[in-house]
Amino acid sequence: MKQISSFLLKGNYDYPASFRIIEILGIIAFTVFCILLYLQLISPFGHTMPNWLSLALISLVLLAYFTADFISGFVHFLGDTFGTPETPVLGPGFIKPFRDHHTDPQGIVRHDWIEVNASNCIVCLFILIPVYFFVPIHTSTIGYLTAFYLMMVVLFILCTNQFHKWAHMEKPPVLIAALQKMGLILPPDHHNVHHTAPNDKYYCITCGWMNSFLFKIHFFEFSEKVIRKIFPDRTKRKA
Repeated sequence: MKQISSFLLKGNYDYPASFRIIEILGIIAFTVFCILLYLQLISPFGHTMPNWLSLALISLVLLAYFTADFISGFVHFLGDTFGTPETPVLGPGFIKPFRDHHTDPQGIVRHDWIEVNASNCIVCLFILIPVYFFVPIHTSTIGYLTAFYLMMVVLFILCTNQFHKWAHMEKPPVLIAALQKMGLILPPDHHNVHHTAPNDKYYCITCGWMNSFLFKIHFFEFSEKVIRKIFPDRTKRKA
């Protein structure tokens, strides 16, 4: 046990070991609730499933991928656009990593799996836990489909930072490079658009499928105007 603990706490991270422990516990909790929710989702059908449901689930997987890509972009937009690293509460843990990433885009490549993905695991618990306890999976078709959709969303959100890291690697694994080339996960050339000054477009970093559409409709420019109008005293220009 001591050897396992020592191994998990090792790594190239520049934050307290206590937070590293929270990250590890978050990953464990995320894994447990994913397994529990998966077991709930497969239990009504066993090895057989109606054809209509199979088609519905495939459609929901695709919808969930688009949803995760949009969420990644909106969160990225908020972190890049509002407040400063000194903003109370959200500054050090939320805003600073986004700003540091623009200063040192390759920094993410030096982070290990835990540091890259733990924050998304922890955030996704706020979706997984209510779904597991409160969504009527076994008694409602809508409940079942909702639970499946939300589980897929959180799984794709979990993948987001890893896809982002791979997009910054000079030589990603062969399979990953192939998926990037096919556009199934975030391609480096596509993501480089965001890292071109003034870094105010193509925020989506799961697969990037939403970027072109959101750019064409000026979604983030409109969102910034709306947010600054609603919260004029709390939305300082990014530093």
